[in-house]
Amino acid sequence: LAALARTMADKPHLERVPPRSDGSRLGADLAALQARYDQAWAAAASAWRCGGREALEVVARAAEARDIHAGRYKADIVRGQWPDLLDAVLARPPAWAGPEACKPIDLLARVADKPNQGRRGPEHPFLAACGELVAALTDIGGELDAWGLAVRHDLSDWLERALPTRKREARTVSFGDLLHLLHAALSERTPAAERLASRMRGRFQAALIDEFQDTDRVQYEIFRMVFAPGAAPGPEPAPPSEPSDPGVAAPAAALSPT
Repeated sequence: LAALARTMADKPHLERVPPRSDGSRLGADLAALQARYDQAWAAAASAWRCGGREALEVVARAAEARDIHAGRYKADIVRGQWPDLLDAVLARPPAWAGPEACKPIDLLARVADKPNQGRRGPEHPFLAACGELVAALTDIGGELDAWGLAVRHDLSDWLERALPTRKREARTVSFGDLLHLLHAALSERTPAAERLASRMRGRFQAALIDEFQDTDRVQYEIFRMVFAPGAAPGPEPAPPSEPSDPGVAAPAAALSPT
């Protein structure tokens, strides 16, 4: 959130991507998905206590028999490392399962569906419980991503309203503000706007744009209004291939929940 605020403070005209999604049901959906996740975690923990080590032995033997991918399900790791790991992570439901828990649980959830050609994957109640847990985890993760995006859009809306006032009170402008203010002044279609454009044209005999593919919408319109005032707007320059290029759209990390 702090990175988003710094980005918008410096470049107030940036387009926000990805767009806002409908967040009207986020609260209700999260509550239902959280309940499903808690139930799935409790079922997986119970299945582990009632026969989880037996399930790991079934998986290890299937790997040794080449029924499943022996590199992905290494028998020595399944027997040696996974029991203690699953003992620890399934002891109590965490607020959010970490990577150390997710990897073996995810592999166990998919083992029955990913046998080698012509073979049959192992089956066990604990493996089925892992499948339910991974499905619940995936669903709530997607909803949390949507919720995080809604929070960032709400913050960006507030920043758009609050930053101009705060900057005026602090008597400060950013380089992005200079572009934004110049664009606004040139766009007014008044005698003052024409005088401003005329003065700029009078100072420079030519305008050459280096790295044109990185030119954003505001910069492009400034050049057009000053140096080609009679031309139609025409196609805008394509956005850069990398989202971190400045001035075209907010960096992906600024709006992404990750």
